[in-house]
Amino acid sequence: MEKLDLHSIKHGNVRNEVIRFIEKNWSSSGSDLEIITGYSLPMKSIVIKVLDEYKLDWRVGDFLSVNKGFIRVTLP
Repeated sequence: MEKLDLHSIKHGNVRNEVIRFIEKNWSSSGSDLEIITGYSLPMKSIVIKVLDEYKLDWRVGDFLSVNKGFIRVTLP
């Protein structure tokens, strides 16, 4: 699974990083991606906005909702 870690990225650069990551992996149809956001709600909000623009399926955290520090994305 490809991962993007946004821990060292400033909020102003997050949108472009997420777009590049999605575009780079777009050909991996049906694959899951992981975007590590930490627990920052503003960071999650920026990422989710981009994912919604691409009309991608996503969920915050793992199945048990123990770790909510990342967003899992499924490519079409």
